[in-house]
This record gives sequence, structure tokens and C-alpha cells, in this order.
Amino acid sequence: MYRRFDAACADAAQSTAQTGKLIAPYRCPDCGMYHIGHASYAEQGQFQKDVKRPCRNCGGRIPTKRIVLGAAFCSPECRTAFRDAKIGKGESLDAPAR
Repeated sequence: MYRRFDAACADAAQSTAQTGKLIAPYRCPDCGMYHIGHASYAEQGQFQKDVKRPCRNCGGRIPTKRIVLGAAFCSPECRTAFRDAKIGKGESLDAPAR
């Protein structure tokens, strides 16, 4: 049990990285605290699609731990490089990668 959602997210990401299966945090309707457990089939399907999604900057593999957290980049350095390149060209950061 976790009192804070971010603590549950961190442990869920670590468990996902160790097992290779999506472990998701959720709020318990009975006790009001956060728990982690296996994700629903819908969440697992999205996770499988995300595992195959390449980094928006370098095209490399995004680590599972970062995918669970919703990252679109393989590292903070790639995110920074992508942002700096887009800003330098005067493009919107929300524009799709080419």
C-alpha cells in the first residue's frame, strides 16, 4: 500500500521493468490508498504498442521504465536535444516527428 501516487508509480515502473509485464498503480476503492497490480487487457494492449514505439529523437528503443511513465524519448538527453532542435527551427513542440 502506498499513501502517495508517485511512490506507487515508481514501484510499478520498477516492477514492470523487472517482469516485462505491465504493472499499473491504482487507487483502492475500499481503503483509499494506492496499490500496484497487473494492468487490464486494454492497458496491456496499449503498453505493447508503446513498447514498439521508437524514441522521437534518435529512433532508438525506449526503456520499459520510461514507457510506463509515458515518455516518448529514450532518455532525458534525447528529450532535451529534440526540444532544442524544434525551438531552433521555430517549430511547435507538439508537431509530429518526421
